[in-house]
Amino acid sequence: MKKFILATLCGGLLFSQTTHGQSSIQSLERTAIKAPRSAENAINSHFYSMGKRAQRGQLTMLDTAELNVLYGGMIGVGSILYPEAAKILRHIMWGDGDDITLSSRYIRNSPVVRKCLKGKGPGSYTCPGFRQSDDRRLSYAFNPYQLVVKDGGDHMEYTTSINTGDWAPITRSSIRTEFDLGVIKIKIPDSLVRAAVDIDPFTASATWSEEK
Repeated sequence: MKKFILATLCGGLLFSQTTHGQSSIQSLERTAIKAPRSAENAINSHFYSMGKRAQRGQLTMLDTAELNVLYGGMIGVGSILYPEAAKILRHIMWGDGDDITLSSRYIRNSPVVRKCLKGKGPGSYTCPGFRQSDDRRLSYAFNPYQLVVKDGGDHMEYTTSINTGDWAPITRSSIRTEFDLGVIKIKIPDSLVRAAVDIDPFTASATWSEEK
């Protein structure tokens, strides 16, 4: 799976460079294996520059095409490894703006979520951003996120959520999400997904109940 993600990233990078006679996907993959830091720096520099172009509203048609390839690959792989994030990304790219519900199976047991809801009574809370190393799977979907706690009498009801309408504008976003592929770590600016497609604001949430 990690090799597939790496190939997707390399493919997107090389797609934008084919008009300049750059090397093949296989060549860059070999570089990633033999000289991982060089490949990591090259790919991260590429996406950093693209993020800056997005902030200036100067993405090219090749940039947009590359991002569609990239996010399509992420959705495909993420459906298996990171289903919560994949469902959100799929809705961003091809959804109709309706709110979506995520499975709580993983989220309710996340150590990050358990820490946030510990000792909280009924009310609404903002769970701040956290280090990706604390829960990488959750970080791809909820980071930061909102928590709503309700008293159901004999049980407590919990809802974690994000709303894409709350995200910072492209011009003010400098946050990058890290993807650990083993041999290399790729950092992609969050602003790029908002530059690749016009997002209809929606809420993604997961709800579950626990006995008192």
